[in-house]
Amino acid sequence: NSRPSVAISSVKINKRDTGVAEIYQLPYDQNFIELEFIGLINNRPEAVQFKHKLNGLDTAWIYTSNNKAVYQALSPGTYTLNVYAQSKQGSWSELPANLTIIISEPFWKTRSFIALISVGLVFLVLLIVLILEQLKRRNRMREQEFKKQVLQSELQALRAQMNPHFTFNTLSSIQNYISRNDADNASKYLSKFAKLMRTIMENASQTHVPLEDELSALALYLELESLRLREKFKYEIHVDPGIDQQYVSIPSMLIQPYVENAIWHGITNKEGKGHVKIEVVQNGSFLKCIVEDDGIGRKAAMKISERKRKHISQGMSITRDRLELMNSLNKSKLNVDITDKVDENNQAIGTRVEIFIPIKDD
Repeated sequence: NSRPSVAISSVKINKRDTGVAEIYQLPYDQNFIELEFIGLINNRPEAVQFKHKLNGLDTAWIYTSNNKAVYQALSPGTYTLNVYAQSKQGSWSELPANLTIIISEPFWKTRSFIALISVGLVFLVLLIVLILEQLKRRNRMREQEFKKQVLQSELQALRAQMNPHFTFNTLSSIQNYISRNDADNASKYLSKFAKLMRTIMENASQTHVPLEDELSALALYLELESLRLREKFKYEIHVDPGIDQQYVSIPSMLIQPYVENAIWHGITNKEGKGHVKIEVVQNGSFLKCIVEDDGIGRKAAMKISERKRKHISQGMSITRDRLELMNSLNKSKLNVDITDKVDENNQAIGTRVEIFIPIKDD
């Protein structure tokens, strides 16, 4: 009672004959496998039955008298075929015929491809985010540029109001001399006024001017007002020696309204002579411009203005609007602090204005 031997005699892949081998490594689309096997006793075909099992697919042995096995659409993976033959006497072959089939994953399912696609998607998302951010940034820049143009137009309009306002107040002073038939002082006043107007006109088109030019114009204005009020007040201007007045620039006509307010509302209503002090010091990244007077104080000046129904100077309100616009336009921190000075009896002895100006280099 001899045991049969078994062998795989034919292999077809996608209906094409191929040589018999122990291992087949195939791409994902070559997955239609047809196998034939043969049982031999003493090298003669004698087997009458077979059993085979494709490990990785079959869960049980398949018994058949047919010497063929067909596997369609095998999924990617590793499979091992074991085949046994049985003789007429019921003896099974001692050793099986073996064949290994390895079906590769399609490239789009491989880890490397998935990793590459994942990285690509991440880059794509980042690229989209960057493009959207860039578009948003451009839109913001356009909006900011438009807003800047609007603010610049408004600022120019306010500065245009400032110069006629200042000119009107100065011409009122000249009128006082003329009405008193004081030709010498009127001539002196006109000469200084012409020089001041020339300075103002030269600075009219500029948003910022050198500190030296602004203080020169301010000194002329103080001199004119002192003449008009018959030297009712004295004034002094001090600048920190460490400040380069030609190099550092400030908004034009920014200090003058506070000086005008100190004279017109603080000093003119005071009994006796007064004093106006202007000081410019460096405070970190800011210039601190101090305008200090020993006048009657803001509360008393307001009461007098209301009682006499006098015209209230527009210079201060225009300057406040200018400060707000300049801060919005330049993202700066121009700031003004006003302090009412009092003595030990809590009586008003003047006003102190501190203007904080971010340093701007020419």
